[in-house]
Amino acid sequence: MSTNHNRIKVADLETNQQNKILTTNSAGELEFTDINTIQVDSYNALNYTAEGKVLDARQGKVLKDLVDNISVPLASDSETQITAGVAEDRKVVSRLKLFNWWTFIKTQSQSITGLWTFKDQITLTNSSYTRYPMHIPEGVLLTIPVNGAIETDRKGIYYTINGVRKNLVTESIVETTEIQNAHVYLWGNGTVGVREDIHPLLTNLKVFNDYISDQAGRYSIYMSGVMTRMNKSVTDVKFELQMLISNSNTPTTWYTLSTYEDTRENIIAATLPQQITLSAELLVQVISTKYVFITGRASKSTSESYFKAKTKNLNTSHPHPKKAEMLVSFRIKTTTNWNEVSDTQDINTSFGLLKMIKI
Repeated sequence: MSTNHNRIKVADLETNQQNKILTTNSAGELEFTDINTIQVDSYNALNYTAEGKVLDARQGKVLKDLVDNISVPLASDSETQITAGVAEDRKVVSRLKLFNWWTFIKTQSQSITGLWTFKDQITLTNSSYTRYPMHIPEGVLLTIPVNGAIETDRKGIYYTINGVRKNLVTESIVETTEIQNAHVYLWGNGTVGVREDIHPLLTNLKVFNDYISDQAGRYSIYMSGVMTRMNKSVTDVKFELQMLISNSNTPTTWYTLSTYEDTRENIIAATLPQQITLSAELLVQVISTKYVFITGRASKSTSESYFKAKTKNLNTSHPHPKKAEMLVSFRIKTTTNWNEVSDTQDINTSFGLLKMIKI
């Protein structure tokens, strides 16, 4: 453009005419042009892609009609509810077909290979002569037991609790309780000689309510603790795991199930900390409709004379007693012998687990 002609008179700017626009003519000179005479370079087709072309009203109307009357192919139920892969057909699944698909999926047998975690409850169907509600295939057991795991092999079905795996076909876990406050911490009381201390564990529980039998049952009881201190003021110590049945005819009699007893010399020689284990097997038997007997010795004997020789008659208040109705309490009785006056903490033993297993 020649700058010699890019000038416009002031008088031309003061004409005050409407709909005028400043343009350059073919010679590159500035001049006013009526806006209605401006030519727009347009192309009346929707497939044109050259830069600078303008969409006119006719093309806009075509686009609007396409949007208003858009139609996509919808997949049918038979095309949606498929069990094998198909070629891509670009069909759309509507909300109704999606709902119908989910209803269809829930009726099909599925093999889930991923790890699914259910955050809510699972309800299985009832069993019938031809259908079982759940099937756990036979396999091999975990190398390291995992709490809560259910496993099977050719010998049985297993459940793990507190790190203990038990075969539910031959044995069952009746009660496993983590004891939080069974700390046998003994302080010197300024005297010498023998003293006894009591530490309650569980009170008035129906621990024999395994529902396998109302008349008889064999149980394994296990109590575990750790001794971390035994000072020279104490020469020997004895721990007793004891049981009481509060609704028997001897509601205040405690029976010793298991005993751990040793001297300080032997305990210190074995070094601390040292594990303290109290365990026993119980045989609970209803001899008739009147008596319940308990022995700390594992036996299959069912004679009344055998049981009377082992423990006292534990006649419950119920006219037709069942072992499941017995209210059982457990405690640890600690007996220590002090050979010198002390006012410090000289015995530290913490019991953390009480376990009963039906065998």
